[in-house]
Amino acid sequence: MRHSRNFWLVLAFCLSQLFCLAQKCHGQVSRQAIQLLNCEHEALSARLALIASAKHEIVISTFHVEPGASTNVILDALRSAARRGVQVRLLFDGFKMELSTCQIESLQNDGIVIREFHPTDSGGLLKLNRRLHSKVFVVDGDLMIFGSRNLRDKHFGLEAENFIDFEVVLQGDVATQAVNYFNWIWNSCHVGSAKGKEKGNAPSAFVCATPCSQEPFRFQPQFDALACCLHDRRIDKKNRHMQAQRIEWVNSARKWLMIETPYPAFSRASLKAIEAAAKRGVRVQIFTNSNSASDLPITYAALQNVRRRLQRMGVEIHEYEGDGTNHAKMFLVDGQFAVVGSHNFDARGDYFNLELCIKIDSVELTQSLEARLEQRSLQSRNVKTAGLDRCQPLSDRAKIRARQIGALLIRPLL
Repeated sequence: MRHSRNFWLVLAFCLSQLFCLAQKCHGQVSRQAIQLLNCEHEALSARLALIASAKHEIVISTFHVEPGASTNVILDALRSAARRGVQVRLLFDGFKMELSTCQIESLQNDGIVIREFHPTDSGGLLKLNRRLHSKVFVVDGDLMIFGSRNLRDKHFGLEAENFIDFEVVLQGDVATQAVNYFNWIWNSCHVGSAKGKEKGNAPSAFVCATPCSQEPFRFQPQFDALACCLHDRRIDKKNRHMQAQRIEWVNSARKWLMIETPYPAFSRASLKAIEAAAKRGVRVQIFTNSNSASDLPITYAALQNVRRRLQRMGVEIHEYEGDGTNHAKMFLVDGQFAVVGSHNFDARGDYFNLELCIKIDSVELTQSLEARLEQRSLQSRNVKTAGLDRCQPLSDRAKIRARQIGALLIRPLL
């Protein structure tokens, strides 16, 4: 009798723990149809196709937006959607919103509603430091483009030096969860009407150039998987919900942990989780940029500050040395699930920036992403030693040392 009672107590405890874990992912875990976007041109074509298909509503949020061929053609498509009666709402980070006042007014005249998160004149260092880094692109609350791409030509392969991003198209309840997240920020006191930048003779028109000739995109799902959204529950991030859940998923790793981040300025909590995984025998691989490929060398210096201790535990570090800058963000656990989104696994994402991630439970999709990272490793250097390369000129080594010191001083802000 006593053994039977103990069995039911243990079962009740386990079920309660599973329930608590489920609650940490916002919204219900539900089945999604998912397609990977394979290149920059397909990413642009997918945006134009989804905008053209919209019947009721389009919501877009991004960190960095600047005029250019890709941005112009996307904004022009949004204007056409607004003219045919689609409700279009755009939410940009106030620090990295680089559209001119004329361009903003032109969009507003067509019925597009544009807001900024923490405009630069909103006052206070805390607001200036807290940015909207999440990316949302949802059409009719059903179809969603999700990943690491901003609205800049660099993210669509249209400049000499470009970013390498990763995105997926999802259809299902996760899109609704993302719209709820968007509305939560949109309706907060941290958002104001967009004013644009005063830019001399900046044109109000959006000239469509090269990108218009892309192959038309068709949504053809490759995976059917369970997924859910993850984001902080407070804009001030005091409960650090995002950080706690991501670390818990890392702590669940038993065999293999693959982390891809362009900015490996890990918070102390993330670093401890990575070290703990390596100590219990998990093969940990970090994929990031080399010093020459990084667009933020100080975050590369932040990794150098902890590289020796990570390597001592067997952590593998792969530095991308190919063309462009790797800008994708994801981590993969035990070949079972993937977490993708805007979070760089860095201190800024843990403490300051608003981020949005999606956890996807799919062995097939995770294996596909593992193959992608293995392919990336062919263009990367597997860093075996933690010291500075003595073959580098003395001036270059001095710069790296100076950045390392700077990274130590401003570590929580990276």
